[in-house]
Amino acid sequence: MTPSIDEADAALAQRIESLERRARRDRILALGALALMLATAQAPAPGGGPAVVRGADSASAAIAVGGLVVRDAAGATRLDLGIDERGEAAVDEYDSHRILRQTAFLTSGAPSLRQFDATAKMRDSLELAADGSPKLHLYSPTEKVRMALFIGDKGLPEIDVNASNANTMAYLSADDDGPYLVMRDANQGIRVYAGRYSTGAWGLDVRNAANTTLFGKP
Repeated sequence: MTPSIDEADAALAQRIESLERRARRDRILALGALALMLATAQAPAPGGGPAVVRGADSASAAIAVGGLVVRDAAGATRLDLGIDERGEAAVDEYDSHRILRQTAFLTSGAPSLRQFDATAKMRDSLELAADGSPKLHLYSPTEKVRMALFIGDKGLPEIDVNASNANTMAYLSADDDGPYLVMRDANQGIRVYAGRYSTGAWGLDVRNAANTTLFGKP
């Protein structure tokens, strides 16, 4: 059964909350690791090499001017915290197979969080645009945007639901006077319009492929 708009909104809200919790957790882990390094770091190696701390299981952490790198007992990098090639702060997290699973970074001072599946494909992203407006994107296994939640050019909250080719199939937005929903076919023709019209009236308009109204109310 197709979920209702309220259920879809609730699912998106839960997804955003989960991403925010993970971002807070990762900041805490990164700061904790950095504090541990500063508290227990050995003297730098001769020649200015990084200070390294090793555990009983051969896991290690190395701190240098550029940042902090934590490796597991197999020598695989699991956490890389520092300044990236763009000169921006970044945190990269890897799984035991050395695949990047999550990254958080700044772009021109604006934060971004991206998460990847076990094949290194990006599956979601949460970020702030340069103007401070938030954006959430959910991706298919081929990294096509399937759903987007964002603040549009008019300052309105917008939700796009996309086909596998990234064409918008359903669009939901709202202003202070009310919401409206637009649904399109595979050729991008409008087939359903529901909500508040530009005239201020409320209604439902169902059309065929030739853009002829089959049902309209009012």
